[in-house]
Amino acid sequence: MAKRNIATLLLSAAALILSSWGAVALQTRRVDDKSLKNAGKAGEEWLTVGMNYAEQRYSPLKAINAANVGRLVLAWSYELGDGGGQ
Repeated sequence: MAKRNIATLLLSAAALILSSWGAVALQTRRVDDKSLKNAGKAGEEWLTVGMNYAEQRYSPLKAINAANVGRLVLAWSYELGDGGGQ
């Protein structure tokens, strides 16, 4: 019984490691000078927290604009409680 539990645990761990590795491998993209210079121009991939090295913090995305910004509502929230969830 203990051998079966250990085997199951090892197989589960191996499956988790392989699936995690596969997910990371699928997200890997080539980074070169051209992609770094164009980072943030489409608004889909930000190079840094501020979008690019200039830290403009401006998104060129058009889904939210002056005509529809008034319709924005809270989609979800989470109450941390006293002490910030500690």
